[in-house]
Amino acid sequence: DLLSGRAPGEMCTDEMINLADLPGQTTQRNAAIPLPPTLHSGKHAIKILNGVPVVPVTPKFLFIALKDRGMIDVFNIGTAEKARTINVGGQPAVLSSYWRQ
Repeated sequence: DLLSGRAPGEMCTDEMINLADLPGQTTQRNAAIPLPPTLHSGKHAIKILNGVPVVPVTPKFLFIALKDRGMIDVFNIGTAEKARTINVGGQPAVLSSYWRQ
């Protein structure tokens, strides 16, 4: 009922609060490599904080593209309230973020 349209497409979360600078996980496959590819970009699925595995991002907002209206609805994840609607025109079909690339 809170969506601005009837054809939701892609969804994506924000990544403003992230731990990209922390070291990533190592496995038996990459521990012996001097610079494994995962250390190049920092896009580890798991980061290590004080020896404890953690997820790399703590999203606050959820973005939902509405293809039938040319809008993106933004919801606060913690409160489930709509924060705003962004009019982008056209038929937005793809939303992406750093960790989804």
